[in-house]
Amino acid sequence: MELSTELKEAVEKAKASGFEVELAEIGRKQYAYRPVTRTEWKSLLKRRNENLAKVGDDEVAKAEIMEEEFEYLLSVCLVYCHTDVAKLPAGTVQTLADAILAMSGFGGLDSEPVRL
Repeated sequence: MELSTELKEAVEKAKASGFEVELAEIGRKQYAYRPVTRTEWKSLLKRRNENLAKVGDDEVAKAEIMEEEFEYLLSVCLVYCHTDVAKLPAGTVQTLADAILAMSGFGGLDSEPVRL
């Protein structure tokens, strides 16, 4: 897989900041991303909870808040993207958000726990 100079530079910058970086290819486009930190996650949750409190029982507004959450996650953790996140296909946004969460430790253990 050939990496553009721009992508390589973005990855090196993230690594220099202490992050691990993963590269994914979706629809023949390359995306580099890093895990969300605990501080960033808490900020995301705070934003979510504040926004949910404002909309009450409005299910449509709640769904919109969750979609905005994916875009916020990408704005924080996407190291390299060929275009503006708002222009990406909806499925690409969801897939990248899922990959970021998995890289961040959400979704389970890498192996079966061992009783000591």
